[in-house]
Amino acid sequence: MVTGIPKLFGSLVLNAFAHYNFSNRIEYAKLRLRWHKPPEVKRIVGKPICIRQTFVLSLKTSLNRRSVIKKRFDNEKLGYTISDGAIGLDTYKFTKAISIRSVNYLSKGSIGCWLGHYSIWAEVVNRKLEYSMIFEDDIILAKNFNNELNYALEGVPLDFDILFLNSGNNYPHNKRAIVNGKVFIPYQIRNGAYGYIVSYNGARKLLSMVPTVQVTRGGVDSAIGSLIRDRLILAYHLNEPLCWVDYAFSSSTKFI
Repeated sequence: MVTGIPKLFGSLVLNAFAHYNFSNRIEYAKLRLRWHKPPEVKRIVGKPICIRQTFVLSLKTSLNRRSVIKKRFDNEKLGYTISDGAIGLDTYKFTKAISIRSVNYLSKGSIGCWLGHYSIWAEVVNRKLEYSMIFEDDIILAKNFNNELNYALEGVPLDFDILFLNSGNNYPHNKRAIVNGKVFIPYQIRNGAYGYIVSYNGARKLLSMVPTVQVTRGGVDSAIGSLIRDRLILAYHLNEPLCWVDYAFSSSTKFI
């Protein structure tokens, strides 16, 4: 595993050149220079989106987080299933889930988080769940979450692979287009896989493509963002966020 200054320098260089092709950079420049609002498009909504399962990704050792999450979800009357995050020797069970380059440059915490999301996608596919909601264990839910979610989903088309409930990337220059006034199509997602809905087809695509992404900085959110940027998966993002990161908790992806 690469360590120290060579690791930092290598990750910066590889991140700059491996994740962005020429067309990516041209599109980003256009978005940054765009003086008007993002274009608005209308798409058919279809039948209501029914969430079949809600998962919360959490390390077995994060007892305090699990206690806080239980209170928050109980307050919103939101049922969920805990999915244990991968750590230590557990990571060797997922040798095909992440590239060797990513393993060499990411922290053990980031790798464990990556593999935790991967294992949930695998369960979604194995159980053929049409739509599933996935949270990390350091999130705060919006008040009246269920009502707000149902209202937001009324305007969301069914064709998405992944729908972000928030990501910290709600900037004008990150919006390719506004869809039905409720969601936008992001250019990329770089630091936010803490609350999203994934479709069955989306989970299949993520299982197939995320392991091929060569990430040297960030984590699984950066890998997903790369696929979004290259239009390999279709992502929507709520205009009005329904969850946020609780920064009172220290990040579980930072440990070496």
